[in-house]
Amino acid sequence: MECTNSIILIYLLMVCTTTMIFAQRGQDLNGYCLDITQCKKIGYICSNNKTCQCRRGYRPNGEWTKCVGLVGSKCFYDSQCTEGAYCTGAENFERCRCKDQDNFYTSEDNLHCVNSSYSIIGKSLAVIMSNLSLLWAGVFLINGLFR
Repeated sequence: MECTNSIILIYLLMVCTTTMIFAQRGQDLNGYCLDITQCKKIGYICSNNKTCQCRRGYRPNGEWTKCVGLVGSKCFYDSQCTEGAYCTGAENFERCRCKDQDNFYTSEDNLHCVNSSYSIIGKSLAVIMSNLSLLWAGVFLINGLFR
């Protein structure tokens, strides 16, 4: 009888240990949860539909497998930050920041990191298109006045 009790005790310890490890690890994006403690610690909430979702200041990554922090969001690792950002700061005050040395800078909304080579082209095209539309509006206006 004592042997059976020992086996049961060992089994219960294994189940409890596994459950604690699982609870500490937490569910990723769209993982099942009953409360926030069952989701990953950084960047997640347990939504009304009982799934782990991204909290404010975080968004799904490109593959929709995990939540990543926007610029200024709390982090522990670079992998918890949006593309073009890294995790930096004093202990317990780490935040996602753009990788300036890799030509990334904070977007106009201060939430994302933008590669400067792409954004310069995008901004230049926007200015050109805006100027073209003004030019065409002027042509139509002048054309209408001299008829």
